[in-house]
Amino acid sequence: PDVVDDSWGSVRHLVEMPWFSRTWVIQEIMLSRQAYLHCDKSSLPWIDFCIGFLSLGRTFFAFRPDIMPSVSSYAQTMQLIISYHKAGHTSTSHNLDLLALLKNHRVARASDARDKVFAFLGIYGLTAKRIHGLIPDYHRTVQDTYVEAAREIVEQSPTLDILGVPHRDRQYGKNGLPSWVPDWSAYVFATSLSFKAIDRSYFFDFDAVKITKVPK
Repeated sequence: PDVVDDSWGSVRHLVEMPWFSRTWVIQEIMLSRQAYLHCDKSSLPWIDFCIGFLSLGRTFFAFRPDIMPSVSSYAQTMQLIISYHKAGHTSTSHNLDLLALLKNHRVARASDARDKVFAFLGIYGLTAKRIHGLIPDYHRTVQDTYVEAAREIVEQSPTLDILGVPHRDRQYGKNGLPSWVPDWSAYVFATSLSFKAIDRSYFFDFDAVKITKVPK
């Protein structure tokens, strides 16, 4: 349609639907061999939606700020698209980065704060190069769940990128979390220099110490 057509408002209404904000839909998209997007009686391949949404870009939304999705809706939709693309081009023998999964989709919502970790274990478990001890257990507290996730990340990572995860003001965070454990129930609109895609590729090009791994 023409850029001024009122029908473009449906783009904003679509991506602001609750489905796009849910943490559990991420694995539905990433683990699907051929995902489809269904809305009422309409349906289209997920890849077609990705191409269509990406083709709009910032330029189009600059012309039509009235149809620009909320910041959180736009961020989550973009991360769904990026993760789908990365998962499709990643060998099943490759170790997807758990920390990157948690950081990239931090804006996603869950009614139970523990699901901010549990929702990614299916994805991580399929490609982990070693057996990990992260098991969904709703008898454990949110704090214990986040500590165990942080411990797994530290043990499987050659870096300490987890220490660069932005924290929000401690008075609003989960009580009882050590300073090195991120509060995944809180979203912070800040990005660390160690921000990575799920395939472990860094988003930013920096080389302060000429090394990315801890020497043994």
